Amino acid sequence: MQRSVLVIGSGVAGISACLNIAILCPNRRISLISHHSPVEPSDDHSKIVRVDYANAERMEEALTAQASWKKGSFSPYYLPNGRIVAYKENSDTLRSIDQNRQQLGFDVRERGGKELLERHFGFSDAPDGLVFVYNPDDALVDWQPCIREHEIKAREACHQRGGVVYETKVDLLKYDGKRVTAVVLSDGDPINTADMDVVLAVGPWTVEVLERSDIPRPPRHRIPFPTGVFAFELQLDDSQVEYFKGKPIFSHIGQGMSPLSLSLQISLAHLPSRVSSTDKQ
Repeated sequence: MQRSVLVIGSGVAGISACLNIAILCPNRRISLISHHSPVEPSDDHSKIVRVDYANAERMEEALTAQASWKKGSFSPYYLPNGRIVAYKENSDTLRSIDQNRQQLGFDVRERGGKELLERHFGFSDAPDGLVFVYNPDDALVDWQPCIREHEIKAREACHQRGGVVYETKVDLLKYDGKRVTAVVLSDGDPINTADMDVVLAVGPWTVEVLERSDIPRPPRHRIPFPTGVFAFELQLDDSQVEYFKGKPIFSHIGQGMSPLSLSLQISLAHLPSRVSSTDKQ
């Protein structure tokens, strides 16, 4: 008899684990512990699929990921709008990207000054000293409906295989030096996992859970870590929404001017109705 599986976490890693186990091991019982947080990386409205990286290995992985987004259940959420990236002049990052593209047999990206922005946006108030690069194969992902659809599928996979979906947090893991023997939930109830395979998929909370459970950390390169993202909300009227439909994503890499102030200058300065912004710290 195959061992059952308990997946802890219902973000990207947890959902992927559930769905792939269901496909590869159709006779295994799968259970899921799900507790969402408003600061989790999976709780976004949209994501950017980009190909260019300063690390060649990362660029090859990005190309593989991009191919997956273009097919199957992901494709309806993949919007190939392209992307314009602003770099400082003489950027080391841009030089590394150019070298990687040549190494992989790709053309170097088109680049230019303000005229490149004007061609795509119709105007530009961009500051001097920046190089703009157009990446036509980058894309925007309508992330929130995509992640929700696949979370529903993961939950259904658990129920169809006789598993349980626990709507709670994990307090700690009981560990005997070789394997996790029990998972203690936030209400104090334990789940006996002596005969289960446990998948810990809590992303940036991994180290916190391991430390509470007195479990040694994995090697540094295997530990996920949290990163910060600056987000702001824009209130657009109907004409502004229509104006930006299908236009490229805009990103800024470098120093000297924040992505917020630069993107507002480039994208909003000349619209007929001014757009109000609210910073979310």
